[in-house]
Amino acid sequence: MFMSLESFLFGEKASVPAGAMIAVWAVLGTAAAVFLALYVLQALFLQKIANKRGNKNGWLAWLPFGFRYLLGRIADDQNHLQKRRTFYRLSAPLLQAGFWLCLVAIGFLQRPVWVVDGGRRVLWYVSELPLFLWIAVGLCLTALCAQTAVKCVALYRIYWDYQPEQANKWLIVSVLLPVTVPFFLLGISGKEPYEERVRRAAEEKARQMQREVTPEDIALERLHKHELQERKEEEKPSVELPQELFVVESREDGRNPFAPRSPQAQG
Repeated sequence: MFMSLESFLFGEKASVPAGAMIAVWAVLGTAAAVFLALYVLQALFLQKIANKRGNKNGWLAWLPFGFRYLLGRIADDQNHLQKRRTFYRLSAPLLQAGFWLCLVAIGFLQRPVWVVDGGRRVLWYVSELPLFLWIAVGLCLTALCAQTAVKCVALYRIYWDYQPEQANKWLIVSVLLPVTVPFFLLGISGKEPYEERVRRAAEEKARQMQREVTPEDIALERLHKHELQERKEEEKPSVELPQELFVVESREDGRNPFAPRSPQAQG
């Protein structure tokens, strides 16, 4: 037997004004529209980034588990170029799957019961296996925290690969305001990856020296760019005072009142 949204929110025999239900449906509809728009933008820009990096499975960005897989794969590829082996492409979708499985288990471990409260029937959920319910809740929260951490690390690697100087700021904003992630992906979707810039610069120097590029050349070029970036951050722009501050109005006789006076004048 299916229940209406009015019965679920306010009780089976509750008398709810029509305006209140319209407001509830308007809020739910707006939230669903915003979520759908952000999901489409996020998938579109991640697919564009993956295609530019030579990934033939960019269409996976439109799938819930495929999005996490593709995000982890791009981060793994970036770490692999720096001789670091990670498995975000596997851990991210598996943790997400574990979260949803625990959520389904929580639903099966409970059953709805109508109770009388203040002369009206209210829907409650009870469990005959409270220990297993609490275990499922704990595993669900653990999987949620773990998948969020993996997503943040993968996003940081992607941000750093395109905008190293902005990676920390973008990650903090992405954690505090997850709705900004699609817009950050939009900002980097048209840029060239950092490692590609390093490789291109190393190949250009090797071509000028009339020899083939080696992994050592790429490593040296990466170190060179990193040192340039650190030097740029350490150097603070000098503050130039406006020339108007040094203009001193003279007296009517044409003398500067702040000019040093001669001994004769002082006498």
